[in-house]
Amino acid sequence: MTEPTDDLTGETVCVDGTDRTVGPELGSGREGTVYGLEGVDDRVIKAFPEEKQPAKDRKISAMVDAQPTDPNRNATGLPAFVWPTGVVHDPNAGAFLGYAMPKIDLSQFVEAQKHARDALEWDDSDTDTRAETALNLAATMGLLHAQGNAVGDLNHDNVLVSGTHVTLIDCDGFHVSGPTEE
Repeated sequence: MTEPTDDLTGETVCVDGTDRTVGPELGSGREGTVYGLEGVDDRVIKAFPEEKQPAKDRKISAMVDAQPTDPNRNATGLPAFVWPTGVVHDPNAGAFLGYAMPKIDLSQFVEAQKHARDALEWDDSDTDTRAETALNLAATMGLLHAQGNAVGDLNHDNVLVSGTHVTLIDCDGFHVSGPTEE
């Protein structure tokens, strides 16, 4: 398994051309580590391990340039997906480190498997709730696919549920179509 990037807490990074101080680590996984940004309440960054950075650089830049439309965020206040919104670089060397993305309040969500196990117990949930949750997942997938993207990392950890609303995270595992390559 790949180790996450060295701890960036307190380091300076360049996000969309602006130097920012990295806040505390918020979580980590196989692909990278998520950090807060000091003085920024609505965005976080994901930093990749050094060996993954070259392979992710072009893809993340393409994803930032091809931001899909998310009608859910305006309609419900909750995003359908948490998409990269900016590229993060080392301010000194200019090397690609990762990306910025909207910050979501994880306390509003539960991951899909836990939701299915706890909130959708067959005898304790109604058919409408189960159906609406499934429909919202299908609608989110359809929305992304209609905009030229393919969800490439659909596991229960990357599907968050709030009520019947579904939000996909870890979108850097998705496949995107750019003007010259996929």
